[in-house]
Amino acid sequence: MWEASAVAAVVLAGALAATAHAAAGRGAWRVVLAVVRRDLLHAASYRLRLLFIAVNAAAFLLIALLVGRSFLFPALAPVLSGAARNAVVYLVIGAFAWPVAWVGYQASASVVRQEQFLGTLETTVATPVGLAVVPFARFVVQVVVAALGAVAMLAVGLVFVLPVLDGGFHAELLAVGVVALLLAALFLWGIGLLFAGLAAFYKDVGPAAGVLRYGLIILSGVYVPLEVLPPALAAGGRAFPLATAFDLVRASFGASIDPWDVSLKLSLLAGSALLAVALGLRALRAGVDAARRAGAVSGY
Repeated sequence: MWEASAVAAVVLAGALAATAHAAAGRGAWRVVLAVVRRDLLHAASYRLRLLFIAVNAAAFLLIALLVGRSFLFPALAPVLSGAARNAVVYLVIGAFAWPVAWVGYQASASVVRQEQFLGTLETTVATPVGLAVVPFARFVVQVVVAALGAVAMLAVGLVFVLPVLDGGFHAELLAVGVVALLLAALFLWGIGLLFAGLAAFYKDVGPAAGVLRYGLIILSGVYVPLEVLPPALAAGGRAFPLATAFDLVRASFGASIDPWDVSLKLSLLAGSALLAVALGLRALRAGVDAARRAGAVSGY
């Protein structure tokens, strides 16, 4: 079953390399590193915030272990079967996996608004590398955080769902779930670029994120199977890339997985993510150009 993990790693590496070329180009890595350094220094300056982030993470893991592993699921496992067991798997894996995928949207959607208030948007737009390098630099940081988060979240999710898994669990399949989540994050990064382009002209489009988030959760089968939706929504969800991603995440908790099926699904997911990135970059440039023509680049 290591073949599936190897395929997943190759697909992810190819998708990230293509994204880097499209967003930053060959000569932009110096700028990428500068933006990464700036953002890391900015984040590190809030030391108390970082401390409480670590404390919250530790408290969450402790509660998960004490309440879930030691108390809740040992009591529920004997009575969970059939539809009830399936519902638990969907709810728990969805609860831990969705925030990791949503990181991609957050890394790009707010970038224009943040640069406007930092006073660096116009300067960045005027450079040879262009504005796209900024959300890409943010994604470089976020993809590392997301990778660590994916491993941690899936591991914690395993604490909850292991008592109700029929076929056990194989650690070598974890890479499939992690890669599927990161490709989902890349897809949402492209969608976020579209909203960043809208924010360049319309300024504050933040409430749209709520509509998008709930729509994606429903159509992607994050918390409930698509089969429980009305037929029209279920058909749309099956054709949606994120539904494939979450199918693979749940499959990574199974006893076995078909490497060829994984190859096909991950390739389609990677292709969809790259298409979303290409369209998002185009929308970002169009939105910024429209704002510059209207003389409304600055934030207010």
